[in-house]
Amino acid sequence: MHTLSVILLLLLSLKQLYSWRLAHVAKLGICSALLLNSPISHASTLTEELKTFSDTQKVLDAADIPFIELGNGLSYREFRSGRGNAMLQKDSVVTTDMVIRMKSFATDKEPGGVAYFNSKTDGEISWTIGSGQIFPELEAAMMADGGMKKGAIRRVDVPSVTVFKARNDKNLPLPTSDDGQRRFKNLFKTKADLLIEILVKKIDNSNVAQ
Repeated sequence: MHTLSVILLLLLSLKQLYSWRLAHVAKLGICSALLLNSPISHASTLTEELKTFSDTQKVLDAADIPFIELGNGLSYREFRSGRGNAMLQKDSVVTTDMVIRMKSFATDKEPGGVAYFNSKTDGEISWTIGSGQIFPELEAAMMADGGMKKGAIRRVDVPSVTVFKARNDKNLPLPTSDDGQRRFKNLFKTKADLLIEILVKKIDNSNVAQ
């Protein structure tokens, strides 16, 4: 009985230590998944990857850690820093998975907002940074802090004014599914703030000026 009590006390102490570590990390504004060296998984979609970081998001939200503000009105949080030496920069050819959420259409199941675009159904997006295919404010968020690497995941907060401009400039990612197209039309009937979750799958810097 004494041995069992000791084991239970040890388990409780480890749990408390782990909880303290996450709380301490959150107060410092550091992504707990990065500090704990969370490995890059082999999940096939961004939706599956993000499930790995749900606890990290809850810790950051609970501690009220702000997004990193950019000068163009956007802000972001980084879930994972990625790996390798290649970083996104002007003229990089990047392949990504994205989930694009409409913040005004938040639900209990999807508090970040219902998605109008999801690479799981709409396909991955590949383009050259600076080509005009994707709105430049999002590219700036992806290149911030040295640039995203392969395997990196960021959540970018895009204000309504930027979303309307991107729609008018025809450089917002567009859905292919019927549900996505219907949601996309409804997006512009109200405040059009977006949360864009991005997973970098491939970077080709062969055309980048040295």
